[in-house]
Amino acid sequence: MSGQSVADQSLDYLTQDWTSYSCPLSSKDQLTNSKAAILNMYKKRAFYLIAKVDKRLRSEVEKGQSPETAWNNCLVELIQAAQAHIHYYMVQNCYTGVESVDATTDVREVLLTLCQFFAIYGISKYSGDFLLSSALNADQLEIVRDLEQHFLSVIRPNAVSLVDAFDIHDKCHNSALGCYDGNVYQRLVESTNDSSLNQTEVHHSFYKYIKPLIAKL
Repeated sequence: MSGQSVADQSLDYLTQDWTSYSCPLSSKDQLTNSKAAILNMYKKRAFYLIAKVDKRLRSEVEKGQSPETAWNNCLVELIQAAQAHIHYYMVQNCYTGVESVDATTDVREVLLTLCQFFAIYGISKYSGDFLLSSALNADQLEIVRDLEQHFLSVIRPNAVSLVDAFDIHDKCHNSALGCYDGNVYQRLVESTNDSSLNQTEVHHSFYKYIKPLIAKL
């Protein structure tokens, strides 16, 4: 590693010139196998939002606002910019973690798929930011959304095992769903019957609040 701190490395994109950047992706296969292109999209989005709020902060101060007031006036944009940077940082470290994990090839492949889905889902969910920042175009966004559905079908067979891998006891979940013995619907009915709201055929609040109102109609 260089002499840079982790924080410095995660902010390198702020010193890059993004004016001529154009996302090179043109197919699902290309997107699946291009970690650099995905990270560049996240960098471009974060750079755009940070530059945007920086411009507004400067404008507020030039209009005579105190730095504190200018900051407060830009809180929404500041939060969006912070979230974009954190999102990039999480995706970057997700890739780094999967690449360095001590696991079998099969496990590593499953984890990589999860990592890729996390990255693609973020682009799809916050597509407005990515489009406004020119991190990708509308046609490339359609590729992202197609790939998102593809990853869901790939992950689905392993979904239960992945959740079980956290080894969280059913009692902690406090849910009828996901029970260890698979009796989901029986337990769901039992939990519904045990609910305090279902101890009488008609809840007492109906007689106390709703029935008097109906009588006045």
